[in-house]
Amino acid sequence: MGQHTVAVAGNGTINQKAVFDLLTDQLGYEVTEDGLRPTERADKEVEFVFLAHPDLITRTVGYVYRWTGEADIAYTAVYSEEHPEHKAVQRIVEEAEESHASGDVDAIYDDVLTLLEERPGKKTLIVLSDTDTDEGTDSGVDELVIGAVEAGIDVLDLGCGLAPYAVHKATQRTLGDQEGPKGPAEDEPKQVSIAPAADGLQSEIAEAHRTKAPSVPEPEEEAEQAPEMGTLVLQLAEVVAEVLGAVEASLRCNLDHASTVLHEVRDALKPIVEVTGPPPGVDVYPEEEENAPEEAADTSSEEPPKDVRKGWFNRELNEYLPFRGRPRRDVEKHDIIQDADGTWVKYEPQAA
Repeated sequence: MGQHTVAVAGNGTINQKAVFDLLTDQLGYEVTEDGLRPTERADKEVEFVFLAHPDLITRTVGYVYRWTGEADIAYTAVYSEEHPEHKAVQRIVEEAEESHASGDVDAIYDDVLTLLEERPGKKTLIVLSDTDTDEGTDSGVDELVIGAVEAGIDVLDLGCGLAPYAVHKATQRTLGDQEGPKGPAEDEPKQVSIAPAADGLQSEIAEAHRTKAPSVPEPEEEAEQAPEMGTLVLQLAEVVAEVLGAVEASLRCNLDHASTVLHEVRDALKPIVEVTGPPPGVDVYPEEEENAPEEAADTSSEEPPKDVRKGWFNRELNEYLPFRGRPRRDVEKHDIIQDADGTWVKYEPQAA
């Protein structure tokens, strides 16, 4: 394999182990007694590009910098001349094999994109994003991402397991910033007048649409369809939750919010399915007996709080965690709830 230039941008927060594991696997390196060494999958010449500016040097950038040191990979620095006394900027520039002076953050982004375009061989832009807080997605990074894609440069998201970066979101954010807030006049729908000569044609088109459109169900039909639709949506929530649980570890994305929403959808639909019953031949809870709604044996007992979730006790971490997808059979299952500090604890009805 030939030359590969990798630029690093973004200020999202990612833990060191994830950074090391992802870069080691992505770039074809392995851990040995002598440090990180390239395998047969690695490119022959790998070069990193670091953006040296006080606002762009974060702890996560430091993890990437440390990884290149252990892998014995040379790098180029594009640095800000406006901060010559900054220690982190100085260190990156001093250890760089090649350095290019630049200005503020926007100027550095422009110079990095130009440098990537001029480099031969394979080129990649790695964005350090944070899926929890949207860090690493400021306007400058978005414009850099869009420019890189237009130049044919691969853009990967380190915060989401080095999956391809969501360029469409960067484009949407950029367009939103450019449009700015809409005025009252822009919010009002525009009145479109139809010429008299076209009235007949408009009537024919409207009639054609009415003919092709599905008939609107009567209230009785909607009532009959509601239980079946609730069951199907509930099954969909269960399946998607299981998929999220399966991919979260491999992508190293934080999917807690998505998982919580799915569980809320499931819990909201359970009463509907319990009252109406599923359609004939449909098993709402096929995967685990524990997930089936419990029979209301004692209607006088107090209902648990809405925040109570099904969870399990992780012995390795010595903490309770909520289920994501299909529960494993070999774990302790409990009802759990978050305390005032946001920590999951075992739910005790008598203490609630």
